[in-house]
Amino acid sequence: CEQIEWMCDQNKRPTHLNGHQYLELIPAIAQLIPSLLSRYSIPAVRVALEPDLSRSVLRRGRVFDWSLGLIKRHFAKRFHRVMRMTSACFPDQYFGTAAAGRVDEPMLLCFLDCAERAKLTEIGLHPSSPVSRFENSEWSINQPPREWDDPIRDSRPHELEILCSQTLPSELLKRRLKLGRLKESAAKGRSDAS
Repeated sequence: CEQIEWMCDQNKRPTHLNGHQYLELIPAIAQLIPSLLSRYSIPAVRVALEPDLSRSVLRRGRVFDWSLGLIKRHFAKRFHRVMRMTSACFPDQYFGTAAAGRVDEPMLLCFLDCAERAKLTEIGLHPSSPVSRFENSEWSINQPPREWDDPIRDSRPHELEILCSQTLPSELLKRRLKLGRLKESAAKGRSDAS
């Protein structure tokens, strides 16, 4: 609530809601989401329901990731049932719950193949430019630099490369897919309903 209030205090309206590390899937928190969406007029929410973990993760030998993905999917199904009772916009399917920081081009293409079967698909990626160990850290004479321990820091530039590659636009075109934002889908959903 405090983050939403802070945004509102800055005269910015949230366009969508999601939780860090899929926090919104925890049942006690999931039950609060509909009232937050209503209270703050937030039109869209992430529902991280990943349909095909065996194809995207298990076939690659990532048994731990697959197991973790199955647990998240269990809670995502419950959250999906809660969200279906609201008017919020949310994706039909989501990819990336079990592959944070490890999405490569073949996995992204697998996600895109699955996206052809849905109206709205969200893919979770974590792109960024390379960051030096001491960039953006605090420094003082008496204290060494501190940095946030980001376990996927080294893979973030690779995911940025994938997004900026020439392959992505041609693969989207080949599959007749287009990129968008949840807030645009939410606005379109409202106009379709009226």
